[in-house]
Amino acid sequence: MIESAQRQPSVAICVISYMRPAGLARVLESLGRLTFAKSGPVHVELVVVDNDRAGSARSVVDRLAAQLPWPVRYEIEPVQGISFARNRAVLLAAGCDFVAFIDDDEQADPDWLDELLCAQRQYGAAAVAGPALPIFESPPPAWMLRGRFVGVPRFGRRPRATGTPVAYMSTANVLFRRDVLGTVDGPFNPRFALTGGSDTFLTMQLARRGARPIWCETAVTREHIPASRLSAGWIIRRAYRVGNTVSLCERELDPTARRLAERALRGGACLAIGLAGLAPALLAGRAGLVSALTYAARGAGILAAIFGHRFEEYRTVHGS
Repeated sequence: MIESAQRQPSVAICVISYMRPAGLARVLESLGRLTFAKSGPVHVELVVVDNDRAGSARSVVDRLAAQLPWPVRYEIEPVQGISFARNRAVLLAAGCDFVAFIDDDEQADPDWLDELLCAQRQYGAAAVAGPALPIFESPPPAWMLRGRFVGVPRFGRRPRATGTPVAYMSTANVLFRRDVLGTVDGPFNPRFALTGGSDTFLTMQLARRGARPIWCETAVTREHIPASRLSAGWIIRRAYRVGNTVSLCERELDPTARRLAERALRGGACLAIGLAGLAPALLAGRAGLVSALTYAARGAGILAAIFGHRFEEYRTVHGS
């Protein structure tokens, strides 16, 4: 491969879409405003993979393609599941140096990709992830803004320094070296097609190969949070799903009895801490109560994975 310093680096920005036409239009419009003040000229192409076999995203892509400064490639992945759609996107990006992902309920800051590329070059990273900051589509309750909920970092995140290695990353905001993705089968594991977590599983696989991803605090996307996510029930279910999928990932990578026992202890401890905290949490109001319940839910999700239960989050669409 010719080093990117000798020519323009090429980046495929991949968007997986499933029945979110308004969100898809918003993210594509934001990608049309990207700038590259730091990294210099960059060859960009957009890859849209529609996971709706009826092709509900096609009209949005056809309407916006002529307005965008980058070429757009659209394909349908008829097999339902985010892993299959992500893998189709990676396949379509085969000729590029880098593969970036952003979700169809987000929008990119103008310097988003520029910052990812600069961090990748500075640290020689296999992958770089950044923050997805919330835009609430309706005002969130005050208790939700006060709380810092386990498994829901988007509502109570703390900044971290650029260059910090990350244990898990999300395809909501990430840049991969394309050649690194070729070292992993898939690269997104189809067993996580409906549960989510294939990005977490990929992070773990890369780390085992000595290619642990890093963080870039200045590479910002904005995630639109619909009203359906502004509830205690959603936060608790999300914590359960996070515990469940991380435990499933660990089970895939290391199914030994020792690791099984460690996960059981960790899940039991989270569950016990959460349940024990319910009574004192009542004094802290609803935020404290939900926080305790998320600990318990995360622990329950870890334990459920040990027995093979898979929480299929991607059977439900939030937002439009």
